[in-house]
Amino acid sequence: MKKIEKNLAVKLLTFYKRQLIAISDIRPLDNIESHIGSFGITVANEYRSQGIGKLLTELVLTEAKNNLKQIRIVRLGVFANNPIAKIMYEKFGFKEYGNLPEGIKHKDKYIDHIYMYKKIR
Repeated sequence: MKKIEKNLAVKLLTFYKRQLIAISDIRPLDNIESHIGSFGITVANEYRSQGIGKLLTELVLTEAKNNLKQIRIVRLGVFANNPIAKIMYEKFGFKEYGNLPEGIKHKDKYIDHIYMYKKIR
């Protein structure tokens, strides 16, 4: 909360009928990477494919650009088996810079972890 109050991080929550259905944030890394913001987003399964993730991504990137003056680059990670998310990030200007084979263990399966970045200033 202190980072948000000091304009060092952005966190957006989305509610529907008092239920939290999505959350997104950008927070700076530490020390020599403090100019890099780490992007995260989660949308409840039953609310996916309705444009919520796209809208939340747009809003959190805008908030970061307008209020997190120390952030020059935003980075994220995406599951390789989630091409819809990867395409959406590419539409926002994110570029792939790495792939860690079997970098994610999800439900006892190993999935490649794709890393992407976007310069915001």
